[in-house]
This record gives sequence, structure tokens and C-alpha cells, in this order.
Amino acid sequence: MYALKLAHQPKYWILAIAASLFAIHLGLTWKTGDLKTLSISVIFWGAIVSQIWDRKDTYNLESNLFSSVLGTVILTLALVKTSQIAEGGPFLQALPLIFAVGLGLIASGIKGLQQYWQEFLAFFILALPGERFLSGILEGLMTLISGQQLTHITAQFATLVLKIVGFNVSLDDVFIILPNSTVKVYEGCSGASSIDFLMRLGFLFVIMFPTQRIAKFITPLLAILVGFFVNGVRVFIMAYLANTGDDKAFDYWHVGDGSQIFGAIAVLLFGGACYLLIKKEDFDSSDI
Repeated sequence: MYALKLAHQPKYWILAIAASLFAIHLGLTWKTGDLKTLSISVIFWGAIVSQIWDRKDTYNLESNLFSSVLGTVILTLALVKTSQIAEGGPFLQALPLIFAVGLGLIASGIKGLQQYWQEFLAFFILALPGERFLSGILEGLMTLISGQQLTHITAQFATLVLKIVGFNVSLDDVFIILPNSTVKVYEGCSGASSIDFLMRLGFLFVIMFPTQRIAKFITPLLAILVGFFVNGVRVFIMAYLANTGDDKAFDYWHVGDGSQIFGAIAVLLFGGACYLLIKKEDFDSSDI
């Protein structure tokens, strides 16, 4: 009887459809083998679904025939397109946003879409194409201001750390010159992908959690600093291992499973910083 009552409540139908779309998107992302995109998709979906569940009783679920038909057409076309996906790309990244718009039209009509602005904005951040969209903007600004690319700054940071720990090291452009080896910091080692990942998480945090203006400003900066610092340490370790001649250890930390550890460390550090910001907000609120 209880299940029958739930079946007659539109919000539970909407949630069921949303869960199905969530599963479809993650399934398609899993098939591409791109673990980084899969992980950030899980985080975004998890945060958004959690917020929708918390606010499920506050949404205005009143649509009309035109909006429902339009939403159904959007979802149908998107689902048909998914059958043609063989690998990741811009469409797969934008798919959650397309799903959200279609489902929002079915649930609340065109006029009711504004109540989902946070969810739409979060999915828009996720939909930004590639792994370096946000960091690409950052790199452009850095080059414009300092005349240096992120790769050069990363090489300079790693060289500085090597000097601090006592190595006889010099830098020539993006080449770190050590006594027993010379390491080139390629563009793929600049940390741009890691910074982009954390910046997306930072914007998700700002969108989903009520924070003061200073926290909204600090969070993206923290994402940049944490991503840069962790990657800089990674390049330092790579240069050290190259100098020791330990090719097996170098390959493990460079392209093997060890390379994923740095990404996990960056996410944990950034997540911890965001948690402290939330706790500070709660503490400040309790003092008022």
C-alpha cells in the first residue's frame, strides 16, 4: 500500500527517472575507460542528487503539455545519441546538463526551470569540454601577465625544491639539469589537468554550499595552489628518480599506478581544505 502511494507522487517518479539517467551516464563514462572523467562525474552527480533529495519537498512540480513534450523530445534525442557513443568527448561531458534540462521541463515546465539554477550551473561546469578548459584560461592569463607558461613555472618550482634539499641543479628553459640526468618538463607534466579537476570541484563546492564571499573567492585559488603544489612535488620526485637511475621506480610513479596517487592526494588535500571552510562557516554562524 505504501509503495502504491509513492507511485502516485510525481516527485518519486522524477527521482526514479533521474536515477536512471545517472546510471546511463556513468555506465557510458565507465565504458570509455577514462577514470578521471568517471570520478569527477560521480562526485558531481552525487552532490547534485544529494541536494535534490534534500530539497525534494520544496520543488514546484507543475508542468504543462508543451514543456513535458519538449522535455521528452530532448531526453529521447539524447538517449538515441548515446547509442552512437564509442568514446568520450564533449557530448558525453554535456550529457548530464542535457538530461537535467529535459527532466526539468518534464517536472516543472519552462517557468519552473529557475528553481534548478544551482543544479544547471553545476552540470554546466562539468560540461566544459576537455580536461584543461578552466586551467587553459588560467594558463592564458598567466602567460599574458608573466610571459611564462605553466610548464616553465612548474619546472622552476621543482628546481627550487631540488636546490633546497641539497642537489646541484640548474634549469634551462624546461630542462632540469642534474648531475646524472636531464629531465624535460613536458606540457603534460605541467599540472594543468590536475588544476582543472580541482577547479571544477571548487566551483561545485561554491555552488552547492552556502558560503561567505571570501570563501567563494578563496576556494578556486585553493584549487589552483593545491593542484600546482602537488604536481610540483611530483615533478621533483620524478627528477630525483631519474637522477638515481631507478627506471622501474620512475616508470611506476610517472605512468604506472603510482601516478594516480598524486591525484588522490590533491583531491584529499583540497577536500580537507573545503571541509575546514564549511566548519568555519558553521562556527561563525553559531557565534552570531
